[in-house]
Amino acid sequence: MVVLLGDHATGVELRLVGYQFPETRGDAYNDNWLVVAATVTTPEGSWSFTDPCLLTDEAREVSVWLRAAASGAVGVTAPDRDGRLWPDTWFVEPVLGFSLAARSGEAAVIRVHLSSEATPPWRRDDSADIYQYAVDVKVGRRHCSTPRTTGTERRPPSRPADRAPCVPPPDRRARRARTQPRRTCGCRRSTRSRSPARRSW
Repeated sequence: MVVLLGDHATGVELRLVGYQFPETRGDAYNDNWLVVAATVTTPEGSWSFTDPCLLTDEAREVSVWLRAAASGAVGVTAPDRDGRLWPDTWFVEPVLGFSLAARSGEAAVIRVHLSSEATPPWRRDDSADIYQYAVDVKVGRRHCSTPRTTGTERRPPSRPADRAPCVPPPDRRARRARTQPRRTCGCRRSTRSRSPARRSW
């Protein structure tokens, strides 16, 4: 999957580059973590990050959400009463989020929320709340509705039978503290199953 969003001044590129644990098989959760490589360009500067922050079903959801935003099925997400900006859709790892900042005619402004490893290097020591750093990208509705979604068909190799079973890594929920959006913010969480999908992109 490749997602390219950009205008004359700002751009976000997201690419899936592989599985976090390519040899782990038999664990429906850890089998399906994907590594995302991203490049972000803003008037402040450009940076890149690589992080295993999406499950396979969540990666597909990004494309589904972009098409919904283009079709008008996603409403504009306004700041809450405290002026905070929360994503319309977010994921298990609090690294990426998406919301619709504005819509006008054939153009839409997609807000990409970036937290933790995804924030620019010069802001990673800030104490800002999660999801509060965002990049707004203005795109045409046609571009938004047809994101590039390409990926490899090769599955990670099965673990040889004579090898010792892989020990699942520690619970990812202990990896970093998370703060979920407040229920009072008025944003909508996308409807989806939390059961990890099968190994396919």
